[in-house]
Amino acid sequence: MKIRDEVIGVLDIESDKLNVFTDRDLRLFSIFASQAAIAIENARLYDETKSLSLTDALTQIANRRHFDLMIENEFRKARGYSRPLSLAILDIDNFKHFNDSYGHLNGDRILVHIAGALKDNLRDTDFIARYGGEEFVIIFPETSSTVALRVSERIREAIQNQRIMIKGAGKKACTVSIGVSTFPNNAEGIIELIQNADKALYRAKQLGKNRIETI
Repeated sequence: MKIRDEVIGVLDIESDKLNVFTDRDLRLFSIFASQAAIAIENARLYDETKSLSLTDALTQIANRRHFDLMIENEFRKARGYSRPLSLAILDIDNFKHFNDSYGHLNGDRILVHIAGALKDNLRDTDFIARYGGEEFVIIFPETSSTVALRVSERIREAIQNQRIMIKGAGKKACTVSIGVSTFPNNAEGIIELIQNADKALYRAKQLGKNRIETI
């Protein structure tokens, strides 16, 4: 089976009798193989499009739409099984100043670097997404506030201790501020969970940045 001269599969039809297939049968097999190849290609394109619609093009992590789907699912499970659910919102400190000083391409480099640092320092069960602009969001399923704060601190320290190569400016340090909230400790619903994480992030910014706060 081929699509645009690329082999994508093989149709194997066998019989224990010799010369059992007629020319008409072979034509039907050929038509069936062509239709199957088109169906396979359409399924592949659908999966590819679906993946693109849920992935941030720059950082290659989940996007806001994907986060919205995941938080609904994780909150439903947390409430149904009476389990904690923690959420962190992370913001890159002084990102606008960095963009203005070194240009948007270097700003993009920072975003990609932070996404990579998050992937390297989170647990397999955690979910990260680009929330918008220079903000990232982390879902900690079945995780208490204490554990979420500990993991967030590990992330903050890892980012603080790294240096990012900036074109035309050498290696630069970058820091982040993080706000954490937890269901059911300080939030009864998804909106409140997000709002409280955002309030905690604002407090971290007000208290000097490069720190973690919770509500």
